Amino acid sequence: MKEFKKAGDKVTIEDVYESCRRYITNEDDMKLIKKAYDYIMVKHEGQKRKSGEPYTIHLIWVAYILSTLQTGPLTITAGLLHDVMEDCDVSREEMVKEFGEEVTTLVEGVTKISKMPFKDEADVYAENHRKIYIAMAKDIRVILIKFADRLHNMRTLQFMPPEKQKRISRETLEVYTPIAHRLGLSDIKTELEDLSLSYLDPIAYHDIARLLQTKQDERKESVAKMMEEVENLLKENHYQYRILGRAKSIYSIYKKMFKKHKRFDELYDLYALRIILQNKLDCYSVLGLIKLLNENTDIKKVLEVENIDRVFEVYGQKIYTPNNKIYYAFKFNDITEEYRKNQETKNNEKILSDIIDDIQEMIIALDKDGNIIFLNLTAKKYIGDIDFKQKKINYASLVSNPDQRENFEAKINEKIRYSISIDEGKTIEIESITLKIKDKEISKVDKIILARNPGESNKYNNLLLEYDKFKEHERIKNNFIINLSHEFITPINVIFSVIQLLENVDISDKDQLVSIYSKYKKPVKVNCLRIYRTINNIIDTLRLDYENIEMNFKNINIVELVEEIVTYIAKYSNNINIIFDTEFEEKIVSCDPSKIVKVITNILANAIKFSPNNSEIHINIKCEDSMIIIECIDNGIGISEEMIENIFEPFLQVDNSLRRASEGSGMGLSIAKKLIELHNGSISVESKLGIGSIFRIILPDNCLESSHDNISKIYEVNSKEIDAELSDIYNLY
Repeated sequence: MKEFKKAGDKVTIEDVYESCRRYITNEDDMKLIKKAYDYIMVKHEGQKRKSGEPYTIHLIWVAYILSTLQTGPLTITAGLLHDVMEDCDVSREEMVKEFGEEVTTLVEGVTKISKMPFKDEADVYAENHRKIYIAMAKDIRVILIKFADRLHNMRTLQFMPPEKQKRISRETLEVYTPIAHRLGLSDIKTELEDLSLSYLDPIAYHDIARLLQTKQDERKESVAKMMEEVENLLKENHYQYRILGRAKSIYSIYKKMFKKHKRFDELYDLYALRIILQNKLDCYSVLGLIKLLNENTDIKKVLEVENIDRVFEVYGQKIYTPNNKIYYAFKFNDITEEYRKNQETKNNEKILSDIIDDIQEMIIALDKDGNIIFLNLTAKKYIGDIDFKQKKINYASLVSNPDQRENFEAKINEKIRYSISIDEGKTIEIESITLKIKDKEISKVDKIILARNPGESNKYNNLLLEYDKFKEHERIKNNFIINLSHEFITPINVIFSVIQLLENVDISDKDQLVSIYSKYKKPVKVNCLRIYRTINNIIDTLRLDYENIEMNFKNINIVELVEEIVTYIAKYSNNINIIFDTEFEEKIVSCDPSKIVKVITNILANAIKFSPNNSEIHINIKCEDSMIIIECIDNGIGISEEMIENIFEPFLQVDNSLRRASEGSGMGLSIAKKLIELHNGSISVESKLGIGSIFRIILPDNCLESSHDNISKIYEVNSKEIDAELSDIYNLY
């Protein structure tokens, strides 16, 4: 049977077809795969990877990897097409028309996962990330396509910049490999782990690979001998079995070396045998046989048999007969009751230990000579993890000052303060109280010291400050909710009043209907937009809080986009002169245009709202240090120093008196800040009361890597969104 292609080999679409034909027999299925290949050759024409090779090579590799997993024809088709919707602007309608709903849904699923940002953070975050990936992929085939995509990307990661290599490798190691393990994709998991390690710790990776190569022949010989001996043993004792051999991966060796602090030559399990037997009892018996195989001594093991709820102590013995035959004898003693009592004692000790370790104060136990015999986790943090069997430390010797030492030894049941010496000659100040143990017959403990570092109390005070901030946030939020009701009640009252008026009109009187329509059209429209805007802001605030907002990045001419927003708003602002200025006519950057529209509109609306009639507002775009800077400069009422510190906090309203001139939900600027941060940018404000304000947006000057020929130079601004944002500035209508 022909072997599969490996990393570094050349793969063509013919290799994909050949691999698929091993298990796909329906010609219509093969035609669908061929159709997908022809389609990507047209859609991705001219696109290159960082390596310089055609982009379609990556897609062919993805399909080939999927075929080695014997996935279905629809999965392989989706693997070939997994980038066309994102990179080639193929619409959903076209995809459904060409390849059907099921393939389209798979491609959409892969695209959705690809857009999810990864933060290089703690294990908790990585675990959440894994859960989100699995939840997002409602169809397991999406995960398989994403794994094939990631595997080939990792195989060609050498063409990426070093920082990106490390970020992608960390993401692969923390998110992808645990999922691969859970799905049983052991070969993919192992390769992803080894590839990730080669970028995260290249020196260790190449050292281990070199050492494995030098011992390869020696390992093969010893493994062959071991397999032969074990097989003979199992046959002689009439077991039904299967034996599998597997080599330890470079990453698993790396973990063992660093976790157990061992050198390479101290590892003896570079190659493992896996023996599969019919039941647990056979497993333990064979374990005893293998141990006796290389030892002349007897063995003793504890065996817990779950299906009969009993625990046995097993004795194994190798017996030689006068004619040199060897027999193996096993004796099983029922020790269930004794074993259960010991387990209960251990569990109680564990509970007590966990309680003591959770206590934030130091707990130190001393024997009658003053030697330390126990430290809880907090005490170990300061004094160190001591092996009490190997080393005796007298606690009094840690007290730095001789006078304080005498004071410590004399004081019982009194709080005292002194300094103790810790690692590297450092000292810390502690407060402690010493308790004398009365009943020493059941314990070696003579005294218990309860101590704390006074500096830790600062952390407690900081927590209190955080709690005060939280309470203030809740107060602002509650006031905001009360004021927010006005954002709904006022427009609803206006709309309801118009409805009541219409109910009293004779519908046959067209002139009167036209008159009422002309008179109340604008107020109804404005108030509908106000409700629409408020609901949108509430939804955006919740999505941003839970990091559940979708970003659709495109390469956009930012100058044209901002100019179109300003031009649209300027036609309404009869009493305020809005001036747009730019250093360049075109600047293509990667951004989500709909989110930029929301941010610019909100900031410009605030400038108009708080600027007097006949004033000027300047919108400027410039470039400094590879960053795009958008400034909104007004000469309005300005912002106070107290208010400016929290201007981007949610639920903050500059004026909550409910006057029409200053109405607003208090969410707009906080949403704007978070949207800009999702662009890896920042937003800030400078202001002086009575002089005016400068809002400054800073965005990275970069483009999407895979879409250089796919620039959306024209973006159609959604006027409804702008109208909604301006709905509380009545003089614009």
